[in-house]
Amino acid sequence: MGFERGLEAMSNAINASQSSFGPRLNYINWKDGDKKVIRFLTNDMIVGQFAEWVQTNNEKIPATDFLIDPDTENFVAKYGGLSKEYGTGNLVPPKLTKRGVSIVVIRNEVPDGKGGTKVVDVEEGVTVEGKVLVGRHFGVLKQSLGNFWQHFQGQARRNGTICDRDYEVIRRGKDKDTKYDIVGIDPKSDDPFLDLAKLQEHYGYGRKYNEADPERYLYCPQTLEEWAADHSSEDRARRLLQGAQRPSITVTNGNGFMEFDRNTTSNPGFETRVADDEAQAVPSSGSQFTDFRDSFKDRILPHLNNG
Repeated sequence: MGFERGLEAMSNAINASQSSFGPRLNYINWKDGDKKVIRFLTNDMIVGQFAEWVQTNNEKIPATDFLIDPDTENFVAKYGGLSKEYGTGNLVPPKLTKRGVSIVVIRNEVPDGKGGTKVVDVEEGVTVEGKVLVGRHFGVLKQSLGNFWQHFQGQARRNGTICDRDYEVIRRGKDKDTKYDIVGIDPKSDDPFLDLAKLQEHYGYGRKYNEADPERYLYCPQTLEEWAADHSSEDRARRLLQGAQRPSITVTNGNGFMEFDRNTTSNPGFETRVADDEAQAVPSSGSQFTDFRDSFKDRILPHLNNG
């Protein structure tokens, strides 16, 4: 439980310095010019240290990242995890980078037939054992503190929540020149999701994943606490890192890692990684991260207002 949590942690850090089907969440990514409409499913947020672009022992997952739990141990270091150094391609111990993470669902803004617009769910078909099931696109939003999360300080201060509306997010630029245009979409007065409990019930946030439920892909498969417990676990590090060390290699044509520049995204890894190829059970609700139940407004806003 040692992670910095909430937008207070984000503020302090700033001042100091694809489809997800299945029992696990993938990252939400933008390319230059991409526009996505997102809705936060929780006011909670984790600010933590990540080891990024770590080489694995799985050919389907050439590199991934790991959340480091300050209350346990750096399991990436314990199992000898290495990253390719930017510019040289040499394998070196990964530097830790602070990021903020939360959970969102992808939505869509469409004409409402009255000269305006409305935001609706995006539903996709996924084929499982010959059957087409309907699902929604949930994911982990992992981004840098200053370039992305800073926007939500004002939203939290003004509205007491970041879950009361959808946000249009457009990525501008590449590499270190990346910026995000983030605009809150004013909610309709009859928006049922102004009630956080109704929002979470609709999307199944906190609902136990049931492999036998034909509607399982309509519901968020993990809470933020469950995702963090899994992403920082020793089991995951051992499974992906044991036997992964390779001789150091110097690459001279480009950035040294299969033409992927780590500065173009704060979400390392590959969207084709099949949810980290980890067909394991979701961590139980008894995870070490599940006892953060204070209201967002009471816990966060006083610190933001004093900042």
